Order: sequence, then structure tokens, then C-alpha cells
Amino acid sequence: MVVRAWFVQDYKNEKLLFSMELVLTDQKGDRIGAFIRRTLIYKFNEQLQEGMVFTITSFDFVCNSGLYRPSHNEYKLNFTINTKIKIFKSSLVPTNMYSFTLHMMFSMIITTLNVI
Repeated sequence: MVVRAWFVQDYKNEKLLFSMELVLTDQKGDRIGAFIRRTLIYKFNEQLQEGMVFTITSFDFVCNSGLYRPSHNEYKLNFTINTKIKIFKSSLVPTNMYSFTLHMMFSMIITTLNVI
């Protein structure tokens, strides 16, 4: 299921999109990030709406590296020109799709308390 979907602007040209980013979850509640490059957004944009459940085939499974990571998973999905999605009607995916990780905030509070 698509938990969250958003577009990333190209920082060199604000009129262009750089990518579409997604956070996906499965029936166990495990999450993974997904990346759709600019040239493929047109193919998936209308189908991938928040709250939609679907199956995905023919994608790349790559290391989730870099400073910005939309999920804590070690890997992420990269959509390709061959990626196929199919709407799936299922009640097996949890409807409580929002959770918050407060480790950054907690770390900041502890650091602040140690300074005071």
C-alpha cells in the first residue's frame, strides 16, 4: 500500500520534477521506500495514490544509500520502464499506515538537557 507519495523538485531547475518518492507498506506493516525517476513519473503518477493497494512486478531492488532516506529499510525499490503495477483489493494491509520515529527528536532533547 502507498503510505505516502510526493514529488521532489529539481534543485537546478525548479520548473522540473526530479522524481516521485513513495513509502510503501506490506500486510505485516514493514515499510520500504520507492523511487520513480523524472522520465517515468507520467507512467505511474495517476495509479499510485496514497492508500491504494497494488502489486508491483519488474522493478530494481537497490541499496537505500544517501543522506535522505524515506524509510529505515536497508533497500529501496526503483521503478523502471518495465515495472508493472496492478490495483489489488485486499484487507490484509493495515489501515493504520502512519507511525512516527522519534529517535531524532529524543536525541535532540537529551543533547539539550546535557548542555543545560
